[in-house]
Amino acid sequence: MLATPYYFATPENQWTNLLVPHLPKWAFPTDEGGVMGWFFQGMPAGETFPWQVWVMPLVWWIMPLAGLATATFCGTTILRRQWVDRERLAFPLAQAPLEMIQAGRGRLPAFMESKVFWVGAGIPLFATAWNIISFFDPTFPTFPLFHGAHYVPIAPGFPGIRTKVNLLVMGFAYLTPLEVLFSVWFFHALAIVEVGILNRLGMRLPWGIWEGLSPMTAWQDQGAFLVFVALGLWMARRHLRQVVATALGRRKLDDSNEILSYRVAVLGFLGGTAVLVGWLCRSGMRVEVALGFLAVAYLIYLGLARIVAQTGVSYVTPPLVAQPFLFFSFGSAAFLPRDLAALSCAYGWHGDVQTTFMVGATQEAKLADGFRVKGRSLLPALAASAVVGLVVSIVFILTMAYSRGAANFGSWTFRPEGGMGDVCFGTAVGQMAVPRGPDWGRLGCFGGGAAAMTVLMILKYRFPWWPLHPVGLAVASVWTIRRSAFSIFLAWAAKTILLRWGGVRLYRRAAPFFLGLILGCFTGIALSQMVDAIWFPGQGHPIYNA
Repeated sequence: MLATPYYFATPENQWTNLLVPHLPKWAFPTDEGGVMGWFFQGMPAGETFPWQVWVMPLVWWIMPLAGLATATFCGTTILRRQWVDRERLAFPLAQAPLEMIQAGRGRLPAFMESKVFWVGAGIPLFATAWNIISFFDPTFPTFPLFHGAHYVPIAPGFPGIRTKVNLLVMGFAYLTPLEVLFSVWFFHALAIVEVGILNRLGMRLPWGIWEGLSPMTAWQDQGAFLVFVALGLWMARRHLRQVVATALGRRKLDDSNEILSYRVAVLGFLGGTAVLVGWLCRSGMRVEVALGFLAVAYLIYLGLARIVAQTGVSYVTPPLVAQPFLFFSFGSAAFLPRDLAALSCAYGWHGDVQTTFMVGATQEAKLADGFRVKGRSLLPALAASAVVGLVVSIVFILTMAYSRGAANFGSWTFRPEGGMGDVCFGTAVGQMAVPRGPDWGRLGCFGGGAAAMTVLMILKYRFPWWPLHPVGLAVASVWTIRRSAFSIFLAWAAKTILLRWGGVRLYRRAAPFFLGLILGCFTGIALSQMVDAIWFPGQGHPIYNA
């Protein structure tokens, strides 16, 4: 995002006239001397690394990252007791390491004493080791377990069913409640049928940014997603009141086991939010726009954290991110050009949202509870890991970009044309050139999804026998769920059969097999990276792609 606007701006694409005048000068490195071209194409021989053009923009961009991390981490502390102790969410991602620390009869952990563990671990490890041979001989046949996909056609106009098996997803999904697994793949299948019927009827909307199976189902899911989050907050209202009262000193809710005290958490949330609002306004956004944007973004981060806590599907995105949601809901004509430019800048930290700080922090809070350690003892390690990860990522990406060219990374994100910066800034320029009003077709789909989620939530919490969990509707047509749905279906089928035939006892005996799938995948990835580091330094091979 930082390298794109000045490098890609030309009179033909109108960035020079419509976008660049509204960009904050302090936030982007200039292309003076062609140094942004070096970022994408590689630095010419004999040139020195242009650190001087990057230092100040990176300092400014670290501010919103720090504010966002602080606010979402404090939000995690505020909600931990509600999700862990009161609602008892499943936390499949955290359950895996908790299962792995159970002591066995000898030196090995209990799950490693089972023969089925070694069978499970051997499948992905053997497949990865076999595929490594093709690193040295590209003609060698490989197992299609970690890349590639096959789509099974249904009928003309219907999206195909993606049948790739993701062993890592299956491993974590086995630890997820059956009703959640069933709902995720059922609602995804329902979304495929819905898209196919709408296509056959000729009912379509023009595509926006990252709208999954179709714009209509994406906005339907967005309505369901936001209602799912809002009703979750409504159910937590008593706990939230207690937290605020404790922070104000009006009552004492025991927070000794939390990573932060409730007073520090509330102040940290407000402080992180203030930093974000200040940064957005300083970048050109009006205060009311900044507050509306942050409100939607916070709901998205909160929803992702809750969905991962319930489903164990870590590779998940929201149906929409905040910027296009605001553009289509209120119309781009409702925003000033400087609002649109500032919102496009915010894609740098709220864009293709796949991994968020809040998701990880929520799992860490659950692990602290499972390990029976004081949450505050983890704080120094968590802070250090965040700082080290940020610094190493910045240095590594810049060094690799200038030595080899970011356009050669093999990722669409870093393409000069059609990459992340081009898509986000280009969308803003299009909205500046041709302002539009609200998209009532999308808003109608949004309302339908919100109504459906409300009904599902009422049925779920009023009737314990109701089989469909609302979480499935919130992400039914998300593209990351499309990549995982078939594996989730297989895990659901295996778990259902085991419970029907052998009950809880057989389920527990089979659990080491799925833990083996998890460890086998990660061990295979580590083995592949070691081979690349020794025999293919600076080149590498893609091993794991969901």
